[in-house]
Amino acid sequence: MLAQLQMDRTVSTDAMDLVSLLYGLVAIATLFALVRRGRKFWRGPLAARDEQLAWACAFFLVIPVGVLLHELGHAVATWSVGGEVAQLSWRVYWGFIVPVGEFGALGSWWIALAGNVGGLLFGAGLLGLATVIGRRRPAAGRVLLVAGQLEIVFTLVVYPLLTLDGSFASDWKTIYDFTVTPIASSIAAAAHAGLLGALWMSRRRLLELGWAIAGARLDDLRGSRAAVVRDPADVVARRKLSNLFFDGHRPQWAAEAAAQGLKDCGEDSTLYAILGGALLRRHCFHEALGPLTRAEELSGAAPETRAWVRAHRAIALTATGATADALDAFSTLDEPMASDPAVLAWRERAQAAPAGRARTQP
Repeated sequence: MLAQLQMDRTVSTDAMDLVSLLYGLVAIATLFALVRRGRKFWRGPLAARDEQLAWACAFFLVIPVGVLLHELGHAVATWSVGGEVAQLSWRVYWGFIVPVGEFGALGSWWIALAGNVGGLLFGAGLLGLATVIGRRRPAAGRVLLVAGQLEIVFTLVVYPLLTLDGSFASDWKTIYDFTVTPIASSIAAAAHAGLLGALWMSRRRLLELGWAIAGARLDDLRGSRAAVVRDPADVVARRKLSNLFFDGHRPQWAAEAAAQGLKDCGEDSTLYAILGGALLRRHCFHEALGPLTRAEELSGAAPETRAWVRAHRAIALTATGATADALDAFSTLDEPMASDPAVLAWRERAQAAPAGRARTQP
């Protein structure tokens, strides 16, 4: 996925065309895989087995559009400074233009920058489109989200790093030629650093967004986040957000959301229960005991939640070696929790474990 203002003679275009051809073959295979999956891929939450297919679609089917827009950005910039485009070559996964004219140092800098601006705008547009389409078509939203991130990361990180390779004339060599365009290059460097910082700071939210789109949870995530922003002390909103992550098999996020909720809202039995359960899922058995015990002590949780807390506390006690206390806790469980297969398995471990010892692997 290389886009250059003008190829250096030391780079073999034949080699780049070969890479593009190989990518094209993978793209054809990706299309066949899409046909085989059919509606099962596009409708409903994205299955775990389809995650790799979504990434393949993003890279091999969507990114070529970004390459074309990158080259068109160079072309538009060339025309804007009174030049002509002698050649615009789009070879699907890489490309270049040959501008002709007297541009001056600043004009050449602008032509080099414009292609990358086009790539960034395309990537940002894909992210925005993903949040719209992803509400009804999780697979399509996931593909667009991945493609947008790939486009942005390539433009801001990968392509600039390729500048370190002197075998071809990268845009960024012109953009960062401080000896020729010191002011423009300094402005570009400041903007580049700011964008990299924003990308780094948004990495968690992008992960959440991808998870929510793939699992058809986007509206639930947005609603919960919005409610928390409106009123950080809204314990109901904090419970919904924590539960959303917990039920969606993201125990670390659930633990973080529940802990923040306890900090902002004060003690709450349900938030303690979610925090303890999330820590238990991460095999942090000692850390889980505190919030699970506190959840059992406090009132206010629903009966099914209290039963769930007692079972998880008994499991945590077993895992930490407190087998006598664990067996006492197991004995207080009512049906159907007492007959849950996981509970029965841990109860057998507590019964079989020597005093003061327990195995900590579930």
